Amino acid sequence: MKAHHAGRSLDDAPVAKRCCLPHWWSEFGASVAGGEVVADLPGSGAASTLMFHDGAMILSQLELRRIVRWMPHADDGQVIAGEGAPVNGVNDLGCMFFPAYDPEGRLVVADTDTARIIRFGSAGGEVLVEDPALLASIAKLYITSAGTMYAQAIRGSCIKKIENASVTTTGVVVPLCNLGTSLAPSLWVCDDGSIYVVGSDRVQRWDPGALTGVTVAGGSSGDGLHQLHTPYGISITPDNAVYVVDSGNHRVVKWQPGAVTGVVVAGGHGKGDRAYQLSDPTEIALDSTGALYILDRCVADTVGLATRWGLLLRCRYMYRTRVTRWGPAPALQLGSAP
Repeated sequence: MKAHHAGRSLDDAPVAKRCCLPHWWSEFGASVAGGEVVADLPGSGAASTLMFHDGAMILSQLELRRIVRWMPHADDGQVIAGEGAPVNGVNDLGCMFFPAYDPEGRLVVADTDTARIIRFGSAGGEVLVEDPALLASIAKLYITSAGTMYAQAIRGSCIKKIENASVTTTGVVVPLCNLGTSLAPSLWVCDDGSIYVVGSDRVQRWDPGALTGVTVAGGSSGDGLHQLHTPYGISITPDNAVYVVDSGNHRVVKWQPGAVTGVVVAGGHGKGDRAYQLSDPTEIALDSTGALYILDRCVADTVGLATRWGLLLRCRYMYRTRVTRWGPAPALQLGSAP
Protein backbone atom coordinates (compact mmCIF):
# COMPACT_ATOMS: atom_id res chain seq x y z
CA MET A 1 0.00 0.00 0.00
CA LYS A 2 1.18 3.46 -0.83
CA ALA A 3 2.43 5.36 2.24
CA HIS A 4 0.90 8.68 3.20
CA HIS A 5 2.58 11.31 5.28
CA ALA A 6 1.63 14.45 7.16
CA GLY A 7 1.39 17.41 4.83
CA ARG A 8 0.20 15.28 1.88
CA SER A 9 -3.17 15.97 0.27
CA LEU A 10 -5.85 13.45 1.14
CA ASP A 11 -7.18 13.23 -2.42
CA ASP A 12 -4.95 10.27 -3.33
CA ALA A 13 -5.32 8.44 -0.01
CA PRO A 14 -7.17 5.09 -0.10
CA VAL A 15 -10.69 5.27 1.33
CA ALA A 16 -9.83 2.78 4.07
CA LYS A 17 -6.84 4.89 5.07
CA ARG A 18 -8.92 8.09 5.20
CA CYS A 19 -11.56 6.67 7.52
CA CYS A 20 -9.14 5.27 10.09
CA LEU A 21 -7.12 8.42 10.54
CA PRO A 22 -7.60 10.23 13.86
CA HIS A 23 -10.03 13.15 14.14
CA TRP A 24 -11.93 12.49 10.95
CA TRP A 25 -14.58 14.93 9.68
CA SER A 26 -16.14 13.39 6.61
CA GLU A 27 -17.81 16.63 5.52
CA PHE A 28 -14.42 18.13 4.72
CA GLY A 29 -12.99 14.89 3.30
CA ALA A 30 -9.90 15.11 5.47
CA SER A 31 -8.37 14.18 8.78
CA VAL A 32 -6.67 17.09 10.47
CA ALA A 33 -5.49 18.39 13.80
CA GLY A 34 -8.79 20.25 14.02
CA GLY A 35 -9.85 23.87 14.03
CA GLU A 36 -7.43 26.73 13.60
CA VAL A 37 -7.70 29.60 16.08
CA VAL A 38 -8.25 32.80 14.10
CA ALA A 39 -9.29 35.09 16.96
CA ASP A 40 -8.62 34.93 20.70
CA LEU A 41 -10.61 37.25 22.95
CA PRO A 42 -9.86 37.02 26.68
CA GLY A 43 -11.52 38.67 29.65
CA SER A 44 -13.61 41.76 29.04
CA GLY A 45 -13.01 41.45 25.30
CA ALA A 46 -14.97 38.19 25.15
CA ALA A 47 -17.38 37.99 22.23
CA SER A 48 -21.04 36.99 22.42
CA THR A 49 -22.12 36.96 18.78
CA LEU A 50 -20.37 36.04 15.54
CA MET A 51 -21.14 36.64 11.90
CA PHE A 52 -19.07 36.72 8.72
CA HIS A 53 -19.30 39.66 6.33
CA ASP A 54 -17.14 40.80 3.42
CA GLY A 55 -14.20 38.55 4.29
CA ALA A 56 -14.11 39.39 7.99
CA MET A 57 -15.60 38.23 11.27
CA ILE A 58 -18.02 40.61 12.99
CA LEU A 59 -17.93 40.17 16.77
CA SER A 60 -20.01 41.76 19.52
CA GLN A 61 -18.11 42.60 22.70
CA LEU A 62 -20.90 43.36 25.15
CA GLU A 63 -18.78 44.26 28.16
CA LEU A 64 -16.83 46.78 26.10
CA ARG A 65 -20.04 47.96 24.41
CA ARG A 66 -18.68 47.75 20.92
CA ILE A 67 -18.66 45.76 17.69
CA VAL A 68 -15.40 44.86 15.99
CA ARG A 69 -14.46 43.76 12.49
CA TRP A 70 -11.77 41.11 12.83
CA MET A 71 -9.78 39.73 9.92
CA PRO A 72 -8.81 36.06 10.37
CA HIS A 73 -5.34 35.70 11.97
CA ALA A 74 -5.20 39.38 12.96
CA ASP A 75 -3.95 40.19 16.44
CA ASP A 76 -6.83 42.57 17.08
CA GLY A 77 -10.04 43.82 15.55
CA GLN A 78 -11.13 47.20 14.20
CA VAL A 79 -13.89 48.87 16.21
CA ILE A 80 -16.71 49.74 13.80
CA ALA A 81 -19.54 50.64 16.19
CA GLY A 82 -19.88 51.59 19.84
CA GLU A 83 -17.19 52.64 22.30
CA GLY A 84 -14.06 53.79 20.48
CA ALA A 85 -15.45 53.66 16.94
CA PRO A 86 -14.60 56.62 14.64
CA VAL A 87 -18.26 57.14 13.78
CA ASN A 88 -20.28 60.32 13.40
CA GLY A 89 -23.85 60.63 14.58
CA VAL A 90 -25.47 58.09 16.90
CA ASN A 91 -22.88 55.65 18.20
CA ASP A 92 -23.64 54.80 21.83
CA LEU A 93 -24.51 51.17 22.54
CA GLY A 94 -25.88 49.64 25.74
CA CYS A 95 -24.81 46.36 27.28
CA MET A 96 -27.06 44.13 25.14
CA PHE A 97 -27.17 44.48 21.36
CA PHE A 98 -27.39 42.37 18.22
CA PRO A 99 -25.80 43.21 14.85
CA ALA A 100 -26.86 42.35 11.29
CA TYR A 101 -26.13 43.64 7.79
CA ASP A 102 -28.64 45.01 5.30
CA PRO A 103 -28.55 44.26 1.54
CA GLU A 104 -26.48 47.42 0.93
CA GLY A 105 -23.76 46.17 3.27
CA ARG A 106 -24.54 48.60 6.09
CA LEU A 107 -24.24 47.52 9.71
CA VAL A 108 -27.56 47.53 11.58
CA VAL A 109 -27.67 47.08 15.36
CA ALA A 110 -30.67 46.36 17.58
CA ASP A 111 -29.89 47.78 21.03
CA THR A 112 -32.22 46.50 23.74
CA ASP A 113 -30.95 48.95 26.39
CA THR A 114 -31.96 52.00 24.37
CA ALA A 115 -34.80 50.23 22.51
CA ARG A 116 -33.40 51.43 19.19
CA ILE A 117 -32.36 50.02 15.85
CA ILE A 118 -29.34 51.95 14.61
CA ARG A 119 -27.92 51.84 11.09
CA PHE A 120 -24.28 52.71 10.45
CA GLY A 121 -23.68 54.12 6.97
CA SER A 122 -21.15 56.39 5.31
CA ALA A 123 -22.61 59.42 7.12
CA GLY A 124 -22.47 57.75 10.52
CA GLY A 125 -25.05 56.23 12.84
CA GLU A 126 -28.75 56.99 12.52
CA VAL A 127 -31.77 55.72 14.42
CA LEU A 128 -34.14 53.71 12.23
CA VAL A 129 -36.58 52.57 14.90
CA GLU A 130 -37.11 53.61 18.51
CA ASP A 131 -39.78 51.47 20.12
CA PRO A 132 -39.43 50.21 23.73
CA ALA A 133 -42.41 47.89 23.40
CA LEU A 134 -40.83 46.14 20.43
CA LEU A 135 -37.10 46.30 21.10
CA ALA A 136 -36.59 46.16 24.87
CA SER A 137 -36.90 42.39 24.94
CA ILE A 138 -35.36 41.03 21.73
CA ALA A 139 -32.63 38.41 21.58
CA LYS A 140 -31.75 38.31 17.89
CA LEU A 141 -31.98 40.44 14.76
CA TYR A 142 -32.03 39.07 11.22
CA ILE A 143 -32.22 40.99 7.93
CA THR A 144 -33.19 39.23 4.71
CA SER A 145 -31.74 39.91 1.27
CA ALA A 146 -34.83 42.02 0.59
CA GLY A 147 -34.11 44.21 3.62
CA THR A 148 -36.94 42.97 5.84
CA MET A 149 -36.00 42.75 9.51
CA TYR A 150 -37.06 40.06 11.97
CA ALA A 151 -36.65 40.35 15.73
CA GLN A 152 -36.80 37.41 18.13
CA ALA A 153 -38.17 37.89 21.65
CA ILE A 154 -35.78 37.05 24.49
CA ARG A 155 -37.93 34.31 26.00
CA GLY A 156 -38.95 32.89 22.67
CA SER A 157 -42.60 33.92 22.83
CA CYS A 158 -42.63 35.20 19.25
CA ILE A 159 -40.75 36.58 16.30
CA LYS A 160 -41.75 40.00 15.01
CA LYS A 161 -41.45 41.20 11.46
CA ILE A 162 -40.35 44.80 10.99
CA GLU A 163 -41.23 46.27 7.58
CA ASN A 164 -40.28 49.66 6.18
CA ALA A 165 -38.15 50.29 9.24
CA SER A 166 -37.24 53.82 8.20
CA VAL A 167 -40.94 54.78 8.18
CA THR A 168 -42.91 52.59 10.54
CA THR A 169 -42.70 49.46 12.67
CA THR A 170 -45.53 47.04 12.07
CA GLY A 171 -44.57 44.61 14.82
CA VAL A 172 -46.40 41.77 13.09
CA VAL A 173 -46.12 38.59 15.16
CA VAL A 174 -44.87 35.70 13.06
CA PRO A 175 -46.52 32.41 14.19
CA LEU A 176 -44.15 30.23 16.19
CA CYS A 177 -44.10 26.88 17.91
CA ASN A 178 -44.69 26.48 21.63
CA LEU A 179 -41.02 26.08 22.49
CA GLY A 180 -41.51 28.64 25.25
CA THR A 181 -38.51 29.65 27.33
CA SER A 182 -36.39 26.86 25.82
CA LEU A 183 -36.04 28.80 22.56
CA ALA A 184 -32.38 29.66 21.95
CA PRO A 185 -31.39 33.14 20.76
CA SER A 186 -30.92 31.90 17.21
CA LEU A 187 -32.84 32.90 14.10
CA TRP A 188 -32.51 32.42 10.35
CA VAL A 189 -34.91 33.64 7.65
CA CYS A 190 -34.61 32.39 4.05
CA ASP A 191 -35.50 34.36 0.95
CA ASP A 192 -38.72 32.37 0.55
CA GLY A 193 -39.88 33.58 3.97
CA SER A 194 -39.31 30.32 5.86
CA ILE A 195 -38.05 30.84 9.42
CA TYR A 196 -35.67 28.54 11.30
CA VAL A 197 -35.66 28.57 15.10
CA VAL A 198 -33.87 26.50 17.75
CA GLY A 199 -35.21 25.08 21.00
CA SER A 200 -36.17 21.93 22.92
CA ASP A 201 -33.18 20.08 21.44
CA ARG A 202 -34.36 20.56 17.87
CA VAL A 203 -34.29 22.94 14.92
CA GLN A 204 -37.64 23.79 13.35
CA ARG A 205 -38.59 25.38 10.04
CA TRP A 206 -41.73 27.50 9.87
CA ASP A 207 -43.01 28.14 6.34
CA PRO A 208 -44.95 31.33 5.56
CA GLY A 209 -48.48 31.07 6.94
CA ALA A 210 -47.83 27.75 8.70
CA LEU A 211 -49.53 27.05 12.02
CA THR A 212 -46.98 24.42 13.02
CA GLY A 213 -43.26 23.99 12.48
CA VAL A 214 -41.40 21.09 10.88
CA THR A 215 -38.45 19.59 12.78
CA VAL A 216 -35.43 19.50 10.47
CA ALA A 217 -32.72 18.54 12.99
CA GLY A 218 -32.73 16.75 16.32
CA GLY A 219 -35.91 16.20 18.31
CA SER A 220 -34.64 14.66 21.53
CA SER A 221 -31.79 15.24 23.96
CA GLY A 222 -28.66 13.10 23.71
CA ASP A 223 -25.35 12.60 21.95
CA GLY A 224 -26.53 10.37 19.11
CA LEU A 225 -26.32 11.61 15.54
CA HIS A 226 -30.11 11.83 15.50
CA GLN A 227 -30.11 13.96 18.64
CA LEU A 228 -29.05 17.38 19.91
CA HIS A 229 -28.21 18.59 23.40
CA THR A 230 -28.78 22.29 24.10
CA PRO A 231 -28.43 23.48 20.49
CA TYR A 232 -27.65 27.13 19.90
CA GLY A 233 -26.51 28.93 16.74
CA ILE A 234 -27.52 27.88 13.23
CA SER A 235 -26.57 28.63 9.64
CA ILE A 236 -28.63 27.60 6.61
CA THR A 237 -27.07 27.12 3.17
CA PRO A 238 -28.82 27.98 -0.14
CA ASP A 239 -29.65 24.27 -0.60
CA ASN A 240 -31.35 24.25 2.85
CA ALA A 241 -28.68 22.24 4.64
CA VAL A 242 -28.71 23.07 8.35
CA TYR A 243 -25.54 23.65 10.35
CA VAL A 244 -26.36 23.65 14.05
CA VAL A 245 -24.13 24.31 17.06
CA ASP A 246 -24.77 21.32 19.33
CA SER A 247 -23.45 23.14 22.38
CA GLY A 248 -24.07 20.47 25.02
CA ASN A 249 -22.18 17.91 22.92
CA HIS A 250 -19.39 20.38 22.06
CA ARG A 251 -19.75 19.90 18.33
CA VAL A 252 -21.25 21.29 15.13
CA VAL A 253 -23.55 19.01 13.14
CA LYS A 254 -24.76 19.32 9.54
CA TRP A 255 -28.21 18.04 8.57
CA GLN A 256 -29.14 17.65 4.92
CA PRO A 257 -32.78 18.32 3.94
CA GLY A 258 -34.91 15.34 4.89
CA ALA A 259 -32.12 13.60 6.80
CA VAL A 260 -32.93 11.73 10.01
CA THR A 261 -29.34 11.97 11.28
CA GLY A 262 -26.66 14.60 11.11
CA VAL A 263 -22.95 14.54 10.30
CA VAL A 264 -20.40 15.96 12.75
CA VAL A 265 -18.37 18.61 10.93
CA ALA A 266 -16.44 20.10 13.88
CA GLY A 267 -15.61 18.97 17.40
CA GLY A 268 -17.31 15.89 18.77
CA HIS A 269 -14.30 14.77 20.81
CA GLY A 270 -15.47 15.99 24.22
CA LYS A 271 -15.12 19.41 25.82
CA GLY A 272 -11.69 20.98 25.71
CA ASP A 273 -9.40 23.53 24.10
CA ARG A 274 -7.38 21.12 21.98
CA ALA A 275 -7.42 21.82 18.24
CA TYR A 276 -9.80 18.92 17.60
CA GLN A 277 -12.20 19.94 20.39
CA LEU A 278 -14.79 22.61 21.09
CA SER A 279 -15.82 24.01 24.47
CA ASP A 280 -19.42 25.17 24.94
CA PRO A 281 -19.72 26.53 21.39
CA THR A 282 -22.49 29.03 20.75
CA GLU A 283 -22.22 30.70 17.35
CA ILE A 284 -21.35 29.64 13.81
CA ALA A 285 -20.77 31.46 10.52
CA LEU A 286 -19.82 30.25 7.04
CA ASP A 287 -17.65 32.13 4.58
CA SER A 288 -17.88 32.03 0.79
CA THR A 289 -15.56 29.01 0.57
CA GLY A 290 -17.70 26.91 2.91
CA ALA A 291 -15.30 27.17 5.85
CA LEU A 292 -16.88 27.19 9.30
CA TYR A 293 -16.11 29.85 11.89
CA ILE A 294 -17.12 28.76 15.38
CA LEU A 295 -17.29 30.81 18.57
CA ASP A 296 -16.75 28.92 21.82
CA ARG A 297 -15.66 29.57 25.39
CA CYS A 298 -12.78 28.14 27.42
CA VAL A 299 -11.52 28.63 30.96
CA ALA A 300 -8.44 30.80 30.68
CA ASP A 301 -7.52 30.91 34.37
CA THR A 302 -8.83 30.18 37.84
CA VAL A 303 -8.50 32.70 40.64
CA GLY A 304 -8.99 31.42 44.17
CA LEU A 305 -8.88 32.86 47.68
CA ALA A 306 -7.29 30.56 50.24
CA THR A 307 -6.73 30.82 54.01
CA ARG A 308 -3.55 30.01 55.86
CA TRP A 309 -5.02 26.57 56.56
CA GLY A 310 -5.17 25.91 52.85
CA LEU A 311 -8.95 26.01 52.60
CA LEU A 312 -10.39 27.39 49.37
CA LEU A 313 -13.02 29.96 50.29
CA ARG A 314 -13.88 31.31 46.88
CA CYS A 315 -13.03 30.40 43.31
CA ARG A 316 -13.56 32.56 40.25
CA TYR A 317 -13.12 31.33 36.69
CA MET A 318 -11.65 33.64 34.07
CA TYR A 319 -13.07 32.84 30.65
CA ARG A 320 -11.92 33.65 27.15
CA THR A 321 -13.72 33.24 23.88
CA ARG A 322 -12.09 32.12 20.69
CA VAL A 323 -13.05 31.71 17.06
CA THR A 324 -11.76 28.66 15.25
CA ARG A 325 -11.84 28.06 11.51
CA TRP A 326 -12.67 24.62 10.19
CA GLY A 327 -11.90 24.65 6.50
CA PRO A 328 -13.24 22.68 3.55
CA ALA A 329 -11.15 19.98 1.85
CA PRO A 330 -8.96 22.26 -0.32
CA ALA A 331 -7.74 24.13 2.76
CA LEU A 332 -6.94 21.05 4.87
CA GLN A 333 -3.91 18.81 4.98
CA LEU A 334 -3.19 15.41 6.43
CA GLY A 335 -1.91 15.56 9.95
CA SER A 336 -1.48 13.45 13.04
CA ALA A 337 -3.43 13.94 16.24
CA PRO A 338 -2.07 16.53 18.67
